[in-house]
Amino acid sequence: IRGRSGGVVFHVHVQLSAHSLAVPHVAPAAIPRLAGRSSSWRRSCQQVERCYRDRDWVVIEGESGTGRTKLGQAVAQHVTPERTVRVFRVEGFDTTDDFVAEVEAETDGDDFAIVIANVDALPDEALEPLAAVLQARAGRGWIAATMGGSTRSPLVDLLVLPFFTHTVTVPALRHRIEDGAGVWQLKLPRSGDARVELERGGPPAVPPPELLALLPALLR
Repeated sequence: IRGRSGGVVFHVHVQLSAHSLAVPHVAPAAIPRLAGRSSSWRRSCQQVERCYRDRDWVVIEGESGTGRTKLGQAVAQHVTPERTVRVFRVEGFDTTDDFVAEVEAETDGDDFAIVIANVDALPDEALEPLAAVLQARAGRGWIAATMGGSTRSPLVDLLVLPFFTHTVTVPALRHRIEDGAGVWQLKLPRSGDARVELERGGPPAVPPPELLALLPALLR
């Protein structure tokens, strides 16, 4: 109480607890055409998405069958749905010259997005001309390259990888079994496997153990 007027002054001190300041966790939005809910898989998706938004060229590394190529393509199309993101596989061309020429044509401009699959498996004769294309395109567009963990030609490290500033590792599917059910539900109904009876309500929620081994092939 202050003064003689009989007035009363209240001093109120508001103390906010850490709980009241906490920001609720919001799970990242699922990316269409990608199955997976494990924290390691979502982390890989977020890292690739950040690279795409920043236009940083990225190597997506992991074992064959982990969904590396699909990850790069789906993330780019999720962020820019109006874009068509082509995947280049050297085995889809008659010659390595055709492969390099098509990559060059697709990246002729300032705004492009492509995925080059399995750069570690490219024949040596394709590496130098591909490196020349990458050098001419440096600082423009977006390129993701996928690579396995197996032994590769030293020329890949010397000629191709220096153009990629980031690397994202995709864990093997056997280390993220919780993703198996999502892959099973997404891919198997399209596989045309006559052994699976889809008429009775679709595939089971969790793949039987004997078919878990098939999932890497479905992810390629």
